[in-house]
Amino acid sequence: MSTLLMVLHGNRELNHTPWPPYLYVYDDLLVYRKRKFFRLKEVTMAYSHIVRIDLERGLFFATLNIFTHAHEHITVKFIGKKDAIKAKKIIDQKIYSASKHKGEEEKVSSISLDYERSLGRLNELLNRGKLTKKEYSRKKADLLKKLR
Repeated sequence: MSTLLMVLHGNRELNHTPWPPYLYVYDDLLVYRKRKFFRLKEVTMAYSHIVRIDLERGLFFATLNIFTHAHEHITVKFIGKKDAIKAKKIIDQKIYSASKHKGEEEKVSSISLDYERSLGRLNELLNRGKLTKKEYSRKKADLLKKLR
């Protein structure tokens, strides 16, 4: 079962839509969702199918561009800059792990695996009632600081 690591969404006002695009970052795949009035576009992609991810940083917001082997281009505009930077780091590590560098995979992926395990454990403790939401938020922020 996939573990949700991050949810990114564009700013509604700046994207000029009541339904901004969403990018769900899981431990084994990405899900992109863009809703329009009468239709919903949803793309699921494995990290092994991603060719590259570009990050364009502005003064307040950032844009993530994701390119796949199938020449599909996904863009999520007007994301918070800090969230976009963290997401790019996670996705880059996942792409690298899924690539041909199997010998060095353990070294690179250990950081993201530790983060995923710790985040999963925090979610478990929160669901059991052992942590309050405030404690959960604080510990999650500490984990993200260590990821930098």
